[in-house]
Amino acid sequence: MNSSRLELLPNETFIEIFQYFDIKELFQIFNNLNIRFNTLLRSLNNLIFKLYDNNYIEIYDFIPNIDNLIIYCRTYINFKHFTNIRHLNLIHLANDFLHQLDTKILPYLEDLSVKNIHGNSGNILYEKIFSNTFPCLKSCYISQHSEIKTNVKFTYLPVLCNLQIGIINLSIYEIILSICPNLNLFKFRLESNEISVNIKPHFNLKRMIIKPEDYIQSKNDYAIDICLSFVPNLERLYIHQDFFQLNIPYYLKSDWNASSIARYLLFLRRFNYDLRVWYLIGIDRQIINTVDEMKKNFQNAHNDRYQSQFYFNLIY
Repeated sequence: MNSSRLELLPNETFIEIFQYFDIKELFQIFNNLNIRFNTLLRSLNNLIFKLYDNNYIEIYDFIPNIDNLIIYCRTYINFKHFTNIRHLNLIHLANDFLHQLDTKILPYLEDLSVKNIHGNSGNILYEKIFSNTFPCLKSCYISQHSEIKTNVKFTYLPVLCNLQIGIINLSIYEIILSICPNLNLFKFRLESNEISVNIKPHFNLKRMIIKPEDYIQSKNDYAIDICLSFVPNLERLYIHQDFFQLNIPYYLKSDWNASSIARYLLFLRRFNYDLRVWYLIGIDRQIINTVDEMKKNFQNAHNDRYQSQFYFNLIY
């Protein structure tokens, strides 16, 4: 009687119930009960599978149903078994994973995330991404500790709209904007350098997150000014700046990028500036004593033309 009552539930209710099960448990419990459950299980999509080791044989028959794969381990995984992966999250980029990141193996990949990269793996990975190895790729997150070398070959990427990467310079910044016409979100760490190439403005970029790498504030402001000059339709701007020793006199007279914003970003709606100063023994207490003055100057510079927020953090 209980089994009969359970099967009277509509498919929509079962799909809702299935969301509370781990994928292994789901197929172990409901698979091969009857034709209806087998059909229903195989109709599911957007299945997430978290892999902690290479022991995935027990669900081998259902691997094609997995849409989102998260890999925590570094042991060998054969991606050829996961034929329909659209979202791939690698906590560690092992060499075995790197060599399998290929169109023939992952033809439907739309979202790639790599948390930790070691050695030369980052440059090889960037080469694959920017040579359009994954023509369906819409979103890409690569560890912020990675760096794009100048020898990477760049190809037109019309699909990519969300890009969060490591260290780049102004020249590579310009190249990325020129090859990614539909980029909507761009997050990166910025090295200051002289540039000589000019490109057309990028009109689709709406959100940008910049972490300047230079500890000379004037160089950072120059580099940020260049970046903003190419994105006239930007709506949200976030700047994260780290210092071990803050140049207080410079910031007390700084306009906190307000002049660049007024010159280039007529549609800006939100601006956040996150200033983090790392504590060192003997650090000048004047930094702490002038925080309120810096906050006041920040608000005066931006003058409520858009939502703006200044954050100061002393990191111990």
